[in-house]
Amino acid sequence: MEDPAFIRPDRSRSLHWVWPVTALLLVVSVCWADQSFRTSEPARLAVAQTQTEVTVRPLAMASPEPDTRIGGRPIPVVRSDARYMRHVRRTHHLYHSIINRVANRYGVDPALVKAIIMAESGYNPRAVSDRGARGLMQIMPQTARSLGVADSFDPEHNITAGVRYFRQLMDTVADDPALALAAYNAGPEKVRRYNGIPPYRATRRYIKNVMAYYLCYRNISRQESYEADQG
Repeated sequence: MEDPAFIRPDRSRSLHWVWPVTALLLVVSVCWADQSFRTSEPARLAVAQTQTEVTVRPLAMASPEPDTRIGGRPIPVVRSDARYMRHVRRTHHLYHSIINRVANRYGVDPALVKAIIMAESGYNPRAVSDRGARGLMQIMPQTARSLGVADSFDPEHNITAGVRYFRQLMDTVADDPALALAAYNAGPEKVRRYNGIPPYRATRRYIKNVMAYYLCYRNISRQESYEADQG
């Protein structure tokens, strides 16, 4: 039984105003949030556009990388990779006089000869491949014999034989450097069999690396020539 001295308050009467006020506050907050969203929308879109422009604009303004054609299809050539340029600067003047003299004799760009040497042996005159290729330009023993090379480890003999052989390959492929490089790497019979660049990943990578080195050597040579003319 309840104690008559304890009288509970009538909550239904004392709180009759709570629900209407709560509903009104909810409506006001929703309207304010919607207005705030609409007001801030242009500003947020502007920020998004600005961020997009900062990201995209340098890419759109950047000049495209040069291409070299491999089997009729253009492939990108890396010309600014630090790894390429570091090796090129380190080796640019190695055997410089021999390369220039021999390259000019056979009508081959000296920068291309330097690039082949870099890709073949990394400028190690004592290099020997798993297949037995020797020296700076990795001359095979049978090729050396056919060219009358007495010592493939002698830099001048090796470079002379390599450039002479490359010149022969260029003459057979109508002065197409990519085809000549493919023949130098995979053998001329493979180029004839496929009537173009053989579908070998190693050969295609070899051509790409040589062309990347070539661009680096050529740019350094041009820069040095320009500085010499200015000085």
